Amino acid sequence: MQRIIQKEQEVDMIKIVWSINDINKYQTGSLPDDAVKIETPQSVGDLMKKAVPIAAILCVFLFIAMLCKTIICKTVVISPIFILVGFTFGFLLLIIHEWLHGIVYPKGADVTIVAGCGIHTETGEPARHNGIHRFFLEKNSHVLYLEKHVGTGFIKAKRSIDPVTEAWLADGALLEMETSQLGGVQTALRNTKATLEGASSLVIREHLLTDSDETLTTNFDVVLNGDGSSVNLVSRSVARGESYQEYHSNIVGNAKCSGHSECDAIITDHGKVTAQPALTAANEDAALIHEAAIGKIAGEQILKLRTLGLTESEAEAAIINGFLK
Repeated sequence: MQRIIQKEQEVDMIKIVWSINDINKYQTGSLPDDAVKIETPQSVGDLMKKAVPIAAILCVFLFIAMLCKTIICKTVVISPIFILVGFTFGFLLLIIHEWLHGIVYPKGADVTIVAGCGIHTETGEPARHNGIHRFFLEKNSHVLYLEKHVGTGFIKAKRSIDPVTEAWLADGALLEMETSQLGGVQTALRNTKATLEGASSLVIREHLLTDSDETLTTNFDVVLNGDGSSVNLVSRSVARGESYQEYHSNIVGNAKCSGHSECDAIITDHGKVTAQPALTAANEDAALIHEAAIGKIAGEQILKLRTLGLTESEAEAAIINGFLK
């Protein structure tokens, strides 16, 4: 995956946070069914205690290996000083590595991220791409995230993309996401979770296209905890051939907030779409709305374009392209 980050003002984009209130925010994600869960360190001290035995064993093993080579070759492999420096830096980097799994956007940051994720296969072997994106937006920060997914290659090969996006927004933060997946992926499971504090806002616009026997599932889970927080989810999709799509959204309002979920889908051929938006209001001032519209392309739209010289297939393609923009 390639990312291009453009900074519109001078800010420090990455910072190390040594004191974290909720460690689960930095160490969560979807796991396979056969995964074995281990106890997660809850502080830097706990991490050190778990890392020391492992690091010590590796250090002893490497020391023995270099000692044996020195005896056999009758020459010094490397200076003892460099060995000590290397072990020290390696041990410190182990700690830093554990905490740099996500990007923290500081107060007032204004950032644009362009991401492209694709899978390709030539031999018919299955190809799979899993990506976990975590966003931590501090007060009054703004992030625009543009992402495109695509699958190419051998037509009968299984290509799957399962992206996971998690976001935590502080007071006044704004996260805008423009995502698209326009064909070539046999199976896709798109999971997005967000927690909004204070008067923060989340805007998501996704554009999806499935064809042949492709299947796609989209899950949105948004929790509005802050007064003045808001979310706007808009999904536009087209199901062609024998493809199948599922849309699930769940907006929970725990404060004086506003939430809107919209699913618009076009069906052609024998495509199938299921939309299941859900709302949960836990505050009397929570204003939550959901909309869902599924149908075929209107005949008069095709007829109008045909009068302009387009064939029926060209007219249908023009309508779909405009719908997904």
